[in-house]
Amino acid sequence: MKNWILAAWLLTTVYTSPCIAGAGAMIEPLPWPEAAACTNCLSIQIDELSIRFPADRIARMNTFASLPGVHLSLKATQDGPEHLISMSASTSAQALEQAQRAGFPRAQDTQDFDSLLVKIGDLDPDSAESRRLRKLFGLDQSAKITRSERNDIVAYGFWRNPTELEKIAVILKGCDSVGCDNIYELYGPIPTAMFMDILRQMDRTPPP
Repeated sequence: MKNWILAAWLLTTVYTSPCIAGAGAMIEPLPWPEAAACTNCLSIQIDELSIRFPADRIARMNTFASLPGVHLSLKATQDGPEHLISMSASTSAQALEQAQRAGFPRAQDTQDFDSLLVKIGDLDPDSAESRRLRKLFGLDQSAKITRSERNDIVAYGFWRNPTELEKIAVILKGCDSVGCDNIYELYGPIPTAMFMDILRQMDRTPPP
């Protein structure tokens, strides 16, 4: 099972607009920002997920061995201090297995983590099942959850307040079997502007 951790010092509202039924009752749609050029950027890639960062902002990059990953340190700017973000990667199969063990029968006919989150969002938020699953996947601590999609990449934003995210869950969809899609989680705090920049500079790229 894939399990990497990326700690990146370089990444480093509750909306009242209605939720869309297709994305789950607790999930709000957020348009994917238009791609933008990133001059003199360094691409950081784990498996198929690639994110470009300005090279002149990177103060340090190192790896760690306990769980293969990368540490990236981003210099502070006049707009903010250094940031710390951790990224872990797994597959949807692990999340689906967790949901089944927690007694969620709808997980058995679910293709991937994206579909699982939508189904959890469709539950009555006051039900015991909903509370149990939201706690299991850390959804109960979020002020709001947004969903953005571009081609076969889906990004969920888990917001701790109107201007800052606690984490981003990125799902690379499109594999042939149930549960084989990759999930990447970036942990913050992540300011809104940085979240938008991450999405702009994110791509799915075959490993070299």
